[in-house]
Amino acid sequence: MYMTPERTRARGRPRLFMESISLMSDYHGSNGDCHDNKRSISEEVSTDVELGLDGAADDVGAQEEEKKFLRRLDWILITYVWTSYCIKQIDSSNYKTAYVSGMKEDLSLHGNELNYFDSLFRIGYAVSIIPSSLLLSYYRPSILLPSLELVWGIMTGLIAFAKSPPLIYAARFIIGVCEASSYPGTVTILMNWYTPSELSTRVSLFSTSYPAANIFVGSLQAALWNGMHGVSGFAGWRWLFVINGLMTIVVAAAGYIIIPDSPLDSRAWWIGGQGRKIARRRMLRAGKVVGKSGGIKTLRDWAVLAGELGRGWKLWAFGGAYSLWSFSQNANAWYSLYLKSVALPDGTRRFSVEMVNLIPIPTYVLQGATMVLVSYLSDRSLRRARWIAAMLAVHAVGCVALSIWPRGFAAQMLAFQLLFLSNAGGPIVLAWLADVMRKQPEERTLMVAVMVTVVYAVDCWANLLLWPASEAPRYRFGYQFAAGFAAGAILLAGWIRRNLRQRGLGVEI
Repeated sequence: MYMTPERTRARGRPRLFMESISLMSDYHGSNGDCHDNKRSISEEVSTDVELGLDGAADDVGAQEEEKKFLRRLDWILITYVWTSYCIKQIDSSNYKTAYVSGMKEDLSLHGNELNYFDSLFRIGYAVSIIPSSLLLSYYRPSILLPSLELVWGIMTGLIAFAKSPPLIYAARFIIGVCEASSYPGTVTILMNWYTPSELSTRVSLFSTSYPAANIFVGSLQAALWNGMHGVSGFAGWRWLFVINGLMTIVVAAAGYIIIPDSPLDSRAWWIGGQGRKIARRRMLRAGKVVGKSGGIKTLRDWAVLAGELGRGWKLWAFGGAYSLWSFSQNANAWYSLYLKSVALPDGTRRFSVEMVNLIPIPTYVLQGATMVLVSYLSDRSLRRARWIAAMLAVHAVGCVALSIWPRGFAAQMLAFQLLFLSNAGGPIVLAWLADVMRKQPEERTLMVAVMVTVVYAVDCWANLLLWPASEAPRYRFGYQFAAGFAAGAILLAGWIRRNLRQRGLGVEI
């Protein structure tokens, strides 16, 4: 039985994040599965009928109102999640910048400690994604996500005081545990506020925080090396962790008042009652169901939902495509190690510490621009499989080139640049998933959590085998496997496209 917020509070249970409320009681299109038990739920949402949502979009004033709302949504929500995730990426990857900027020598790291830093973070991340999704069903994202961000900000700052690897191992694991909720939580929020024709572009805008983080952390480390190295007895790489930790704490504090939760129960000051009405109207017209607090209340409910997904094709197909894409992207994660290893004919290093941090910046700019452009074109055309295939084909070419290791610095650099042109693949897969499952908010949330869990669960050990730091920059198996992962993602995207057509689903691909 549907429980109103008043009933839920009366029973003393916290309001949850993902109560599915169908705004499409009479919608039986072919873009997803429509559960009959949601018809009674939608009938209780009488406010939407009172608002006249079914005809408001035809009014010129309402259309202009929606445009203004969408601009406000982009300026505030996308700006915040972009900044937050940029900080997250900095906190999760700054150890690589520190490693090539003096940490290796200061802490006597001469084995695969760099890989252990990475693996422990991924282990913490992998074991916490599903539990964090459960927590998101019991607590508002506007409370849970900033609280976890505060913890990982403190852990990031503590790394600055490390005298040996064990402290870093512990901090990296805790950072992974706390960061696990960030990506699936943010993607779920975006899925609840944007329509299918808008989602891929917004997820990619949000995801450009990854290359932006690399640009920022490289620039920051170069500045710290020149300006603060040795200040108060701290090396430049230690100041990097101090400043990153403080930045994280500030952004986390802002999240308590900015994160909007769901269109059905948002308390964000910048959304307001009228904003909630407009958002519901937009989702209704797009045939999309959004989540609300209170949808899944017990572990048994989650288990039933997981069983239903496990018996279907969408989890393994979309999850496989996303995972293979993600595994292929590890090929570009060690670019800085390559730059540090490049030597002149006399055996001396070609680049200084400062240059190792600055050279990748144009590449990250190219990466971010490509992500936004390709995702925008994918949203405009709603042809997901073709763009995924095109990008990953270029990526595979770069991997094949590096697997044979071309002679000459210029050829090697060109091959590396090709590895940075396919990062829009993940956002497009997620947008495609949202297209197909637009009326299943809980399923969408759980699928994203499972997909990311698989990625991190595999990466935490696979990186030790495929990308050991002791082999950098010429890995014995890494680039070959990355090319195979890219090819596998292309094949799965093609299969999904064919399967959707055979099922007669009205999702343009």
